[in-house]
Amino acid sequence: GDFNRVIGLGVRQPARPEDLERIRSFYQGHQQRNFWVEVTPLSRPSEMPEWLTAHAMDSEGPPKTFKMWRRVENPPEMPRDIEVRRLGSDDAEALIAVNIAAWGAWSMPVSMASWFGATVGSAEVKHYGVFDGERLVATGALFIRDSLGWLGFDATHPRYQGRKLRQAISSVRMEDAAGRGCQIVHAESTVRPSRRAIGDGWHLLYEKRNYASVPVGAEAAVTGGGVTDRDGADDTPANHPKRRSRR
Repeated sequence: GDFNRVIGLGVRQPARPEDLERIRSFYQGHQQRNFWVEVTPLSRPSEMPEWLTAHAMDSEGPPKTFKMWRRVENPPEMPRDIEVRRLGSDDAEALIAVNIAAWGAWSMPVSMASWFGATVGSAEVKHYGVFDGERLVATGALFIRDSLGWLGFDATHPRYQGRKLRQAISSVRMEDAAGRGCQIVHAESTVRPSRRAIGDGWHLLYEKRNYASVPVGAEAAVTGGGVTDRDGADDTPANHPKRRSRR
């Protein structure tokens, strides 16, 4: 469900009951039993949640998603002992390895390598990383369109969590976003913004409800182990399709 998601249904134009039939047929045609439909406060019509429930879509199992935004000025304080580097195509293999370790993706039935590395070297998506010597141990990405920045794909190797590495990466991303004309960045998390995040300038924009085609238990919502929604004391929100917490 994290990877098979319907995004923006009923936002540009009201959804229709036949749209749900087409969605279900699409996934069935690809032998996918588990998929999610996101519902935002902008989704129309208001009856859409009822339609989804009538199609046996469950909103209790999947975690909710919190959309947040922040102005780029006064980014998080940059820890003095952490160096953030901008990554390129040569770093793709190392970035893939960090993500597989961070999100427990080694247990997936198919390799996620091409998925994690798909945007490395892209002109639109900029990747950043922190190294321990020559080893890449934390990453994050910045995507900009229409003067709006998106922070996401954050991953920290389990052995390096709690060292404010994401805070450092976020600081550099916000500086780069400002340098490219952005005033605002946004991100998503399955955790409501904490007091620390709000004090750091983040604002909750809205909450999404995710409707799953099959019931998703608490243990099924986590792939692998050791992954949390926060990198220790760093409460900077970020978007990643496997953002789950066992804490």
